[in-house]
Amino acid sequence: MPNSRAAGATGFTATPYASIDIAVPHDNTVLISAAGDFDLANVGLIRRRVAAASTMGRDMNIDMARVGFIDAVVLDALIELHGMLGNRGLRLQIANPSRPVARVLRLAGVLSMLADDSGSDPVPADHTVSVTTPMRSPSADIKA
Repeated sequence: MPNSRAAGATGFTATPYASIDIAVPHDNTVLISAAGDFDLANVGLIRRRVAAASTMGRDMNIDMARVGFIDAVVLDALIELHGMLGNRGLRLQIANPSRPVARVLRLAGVLSMLADDSGSDPVPADHTVSVTTPMRSPSADIKA
C-alpha cells in the first residue's frame, strides 16, 4: 500500500484509499471489513457504515486486518460507537487488528475493550514505546 502520509508542498495529502464492506454471516453478527488508511478525512465513512449496520440490531465485528493507519479522530469514533452500541445492548469489536491499529489501541489503553479477544494479539504485551525529548539546560535561557 503506498504511503499516503507523504508530505506534499502544502503538507500531508488526503487519504487516497479507504473502503468498508458490510456482510451478514450466518452467526447473527454483522461483519464490517475495513481496508486502507482512516483519519479525519474519512472518519465519516466508518460512522455512517456502522450507524447503517446498527439498524439490523446485531453485534458487529470490524475486521481491520487490512487497515494501515488510524488517527486519534478514528480512535475516538470507535470508542464512541462502541459505547453507543453498548447502550443498545449490542457489541462492537475490532477483529484482526493490523499491527498499526493494535498499537494505537494498546497505547490508548483500549485494546482489551475494543479488540476481539478470540485471536492472538499482533502486538506483544511487553512491547513498549518510549519517546525521549532532549531537555534544554536552564542556563541556556539566562542571558548574561
